[in-house]
Amino acid sequence: MKIICCDDEKNLLQYHKNLLLSMDDVTEVYDFSYAEDVLDFAEKNKDVNVAILDINLPVMNGIELAEKLKESIPDIRIIFITGYSEYKTEATKNGCSGYLTKPTNVDEIKKELAYVMQEIKASAAEKIRIQCFGNFDLFINQKLVTFSLSKAKELLAYLVDKRGSTVNGGELCAVLWENNEDDGKNKNNLRHCWMALKQTLESFGAQDMLKKGWNCYGIDVNAFWCDAYEFEKGDVKVINSYKGEYMNQYSWAENSKSIFCRKD
Repeated sequence: MKIICCDDEKNLLQYHKNLLLSMDDVTEVYDFSYAEDVLDFAEKNKDVNVAILDINLPVMNGIELAEKLKESIPDIRIIFITGYSEYKTEATKNGCSGYLTKPTNVDEIKKELAYVMQEIKASAAEKIRIQCFGNFDLFINQKLVTFSLSKAKELLAYLVDKRGSTVNGGELCAVLWENNEDDGKNKNNLRHCWMALKQTLESFGAQDMLKKGWNCYGIDVNAFWCDAYEFEKGDVKVINSYKGEYMNQYSWAENSKSIFCRKD
């Protein structure tokens, strides 16, 4: 998750930035003291998820800034942290996701951000759909996503099949390049595929569905809709749509088909 912070109080700005960077799922925080700088940044960085704004800013107040930010990035979530309680009604009318009155504490900020993160994940799940029955495919905003590398698509498919469990690099190499015993080459190929996959998803603003740690790879299963997952949740419509085919293009997927055996 990428976050913008804007406050003309330098000490508070640094405090909020450090706090946010310590939280899970927060990858980058950009701090500004002036609204104009925020807008310039937003024009060039459309993948920002959240803006945390003071209201009493020089030249342009935080509510005006929020309105302009939403024009530039319609899906951005706004949280106000301000010393002025009287603006709450106006801020709410303008679609803010959170409103905190200074001085704030760590728990309050974490609670607001957790709520916003749930909003973002729910929104992402509505626009990102993964099809596993039949051939594996990814759709974003109802459009079929094409991949620059077929192995990048297969990498995503394997992570979907693992249902959020992290997978180490060695296992991925063995699955994706089962007949290639050159370990060094396989590791380079995996890095290349991961970057290609990430770039493809970034072009749709969907990169947050990926998770990466030290030699481990995974996905956020709450960031998208998936027919296989809905089958396991008992969705009758999805269950009836299953015709015995699962990720047909990948031989390794045959091992998972037993999950979808229906009881008569």
